[in-house]
Amino acid sequence: MPRRRSIKIGLVIVAVLVCCVLTFVVSRRTPEASFQGHSSSYWLRQTVRPRPVGAVIFSSQIPLPPGSYSYGGLIPPQAREAFNKMGTNAEPVLVEAILARENTVTKSFRRLYPRLPGSIRKLLPEPFDPLALRSAALFVLQSTGSIDIAPKLLPWLKEPDLGLRLAILSVVAQPDASQVPFLLLASDDPSARVRSEVLRHLSQLGTSAASAAPAVLKLCADSDINVRQDAAWALWKITGQTNTAVSVLESTLTQNQDETSRDRVAYHLLLMGDSSPFLVNILISSLTNSEAGVRANACSLLRDIGPPAAAAIPALREALQDSVPEVRRRAEVALSRIDPEHVVTNSP
Repeated sequence: MPRRRSIKIGLVIVAVLVCCVLTFVVSRRTPEASFQGHSSSYWLRQTVRPRPVGAVIFSSQIPLPPGSYSYGGLIPPQAREAFNKMGTNAEPVLVEAILARENTVTKSFRRLYPRLPGSIRKLLPEPFDPLALRSAALFVLQSTGSIDIAPKLLPWLKEPDLGLRLAILSVVAQPDASQVPFLLLASDDPSARVRSEVLRHLSQLGTSAASAAPAVLKLCADSDINVRQDAAWALWKITGQTNTAVSVLESTLTQNQDETSRDRVAYHLLLMGDSSPFLVNILISSLTNSEAGVRANACSLLRDIGPPAAAAIPALREALQDSVPEVRRRAEVALSRIDPEHVVTNSP
């Protein structure tokens, strides 16, 4: 018997065995919700239109690690209708998809499937990459907006899996105090993205997350500058105390070179009531930045500080000659709030 034919027969035998195992496993599963005669797993597979990327899943979601999947189109209308109709009954399938668990048998079958003859593949269920199904499930959750599976997923934050943790955190839309212990499970993740996302949720909770204050305080000394900024903001939202938060944010202003991040930090300091000479001087230096947007934002922030930003009056007067109209307009408004003489002579 030719070697090639023997290999083909062997592949067919393995495929049949795997198919039998899969059939046995599926038959023992809890029955799935269905719509128009098709299971929720079927409708989930209809939404899989993956292309490997290292960027983001959706514009409104947090980034996933390289090797995750992105979608270039919208969820098929029938699939959207299916999940809207199935509602919470489709939760088990979506939960399993986001967990993206794959045993040795299914992994072997997925790897073997492309090598099988076409005539054999037609007789077998097509395997899907678990990461593609995870992204499809996240896409469904975003598109429908009527299914909340976060409570079922939060305990899995104990797993030190970057992709899984980010996926779970992305489905937590409205956190509540009962979720704090679960969120803290991921607060020491090696990935700064995960730590920052945990802090974002804790800051949303505000004083309801008081039990997280010690962990957040620890993150105020994190090695990543963005995490320190997020931790300082979360600490203030949780405790209402400014001492540590203001100190941390002011220190990051001198280190962070990203202007967008600097603007955000300055804004947070303003919300905390900070109008120190240090902050004012930072904003004055931004008035000569090469980016018009940075100059305009600096004017607006100085306007919000008001009279305590009097040291910025000379720089704001120079900004009245800026080449960009929007910068000039904002400088005018800032001066009207800060400089009494300007209000009298040049009321905007």
